[in-house]
Amino acid sequence: MITPDSLLSSPFPETTSDTEFVCRFRVRIGDPGEHVLGPYSLKVAGKVLQSNRKTIRVISSDVADPEVSFDRADVAVGSEFSVVLVTKGKTIDGIKWRDNPLVKNGGVTTSMNMNIVEGKTSTAATYKVSLTALKAGVLEVSPSSFDGLPSAWKFGAIKLQIRK
Repeated sequence: MITPDSLLSSPFPETTSDTEFVCRFRVRIGDPGEHVLGPYSLKVAGKVLQSNRKTIRVISSDVADPEVSFDRADVAVGSEFSVVLVTKGKTIDGIKWRDNPLVKNGGVTTSMNMNIVEGKTSTAATYKVSLTALKAGVLEVSPSSFDGLPSAWKFGAIKLQIRK
């Protein structure tokens, strides 16, 4: 076991080359999300050594990132279609679609599904954003397309070609 006293009693020798040190410890984080660790400082032989800052992403084992899709593959200007976001293990309060010049927002509807199998409960929520195509172009949907998503949730952008 390395203690601060044992490090001070055997300081690094003077050197003209770079010196590297590794200090390992365990961190227990209870809440899912992005967490910043450090920087941490360690004093060795009167010299303060400082680590870098590290950002880690913690996800809950029972909460998966959302699945996002379009309900139609072929959309023309003037057509109605939906972006469908399905979450498992967690619901979202107050999810909102951010304005996009290619589409008109018709609102968000929510449906819930709960299953109990052999005493274990699983939940899923489906959020359906009703949209009307206003202009031709490529509609890209990513986490930044929504307000109210937990910052820990990630999904790859999906794209839909809106034709004239």
